[in-house]
Amino acid sequence: MSKPSSSNQCEEADTANLTIACDALYLCACAIKGTLADPQRLERIDSEALWDFADRQSILGCVAMALPLEHMEQSERWQKALAIYSRRALLLDAERNRIFAWLDEQGIRHSQLKGSLMKDYYPALGMRYMADNDFWFDSQHANELRAFMEASGYMCESFNHGVHDVYLKQPLLNFEPHYSLFSESKYPKWHRYFRDALSQAPVMESTECEARMSMEDFYLHHICHAAKHLWGSGTGVRALVDEMVMLKRFSSTLDWQLIQQRCKQLDVAVLEAQFRRVAQLFLDGKVLVSHDLQEQDNRLLQAMALANTYGTIQQQILNKLDNIRKQTDGSATDRKIRFIYVWKRLFPPLSDMAEWIPVLRTWPVLYPAVWVFRMARFLIAPPRWKKMLSELSTIRKH
Repeated sequence: MSKPSSSNQCEEADTANLTIACDALYLCACAIKGTLADPQRLERIDSEALWDFADRQSILGCVAMALPLEHMEQSERWQKALAIYSRRALLLDAERNRIFAWLDEQGIRHSQLKGSLMKDYYPALGMRYMADNDFWFDSQHANELRAFMEASGYMCESFNHGVHDVYLKQPLLNFEPHYSLFSESKYPKWHRYFRDALSQAPVMESTECEARMSMEDFYLHHICHAAKHLWGSGTGVRALVDEMVMLKRFSSTLDWQLIQQRCKQLDVAVLEAQFRRVAQLFLDGKVLVSHDLQEQDNRLLQAMALANTYGTIQQQILNKLDNIRKQTDGSATDRKIRFIYVWKRLFPPLSDMAEWIPVLRTWPVLYPAVWVFRMARFLIAPPRWKKMLSELSTIRKH
């Protein structure tokens, strides 16, 4: 008997991954609707594959809420995962409230973002995993916030680089205060739109300086944020689970005409419609296997099922290569596409460099000196060499 080819093995692995993705999303839909999974379907699900997939995709808590009590009792790890998710959420909430109280005292405008709000729209505590807490604040007060955070025992891992700072405190506190929601050089439309949305958002009555975007803008940010990851390094199925939560809770109150109009303005209309369509199919229980989806929706689910929660470096490289191909109208050879990619990696645009190296914002003339320093640091750091070799390997395979 001949051995199966590697291509057949890959196809079988992809099929198995899609199957478990559909099973996991079915369970998440049950949890979001407040129902338990069908015991007969549970019997057909590979429990080890389900655990591994849900863990990799950071949806253990949501899946666990759909499992019947007897199933939970048979597996302590599902109970433990739900407890860990709940504990992280409570600790991050308590600490964010303390930080926001200080921001109120100082008269610094701020706003909750992303998962720290999204988790509250899930039916129960612990259903959504929280790795960190993101919030926006008036960046004129970045130095004051840094002093406060460091005095509170946090280590500043990143400051004045990109669109947010990073503060860590053992064992699990992680906060990312944002200057803006998107990079101005990479996503100018999104940057401008959400800059204005935050500056015009009303302050909540119960606070001094905490602003809150409209639900329509929050939904748009959810879509744009998912798009950024999907078109960058990829994103996992948790983005679809968030979409299901939004639809279940707000579909009857959101201004969909306004949302669709602004999705066109922000160039995410196709993705938003696709996200909403796929999420609604799972909510309605109309997806048993991936073949129940349209071809383009099946491809989307496959890409998300193969990614981790935040995507992979390999996918980021492949997406960049595909973007270069599109920019050349598909006329460039593979060799030319690889050359353009390497050239941009070696000589990134000044606008990109300035986001990560603040001195260039004031003194762009220093770009050549910063480039030399960047290359010298790269040459003497072995971990960077390993990353480069891995990157080159991915490029050659494309």
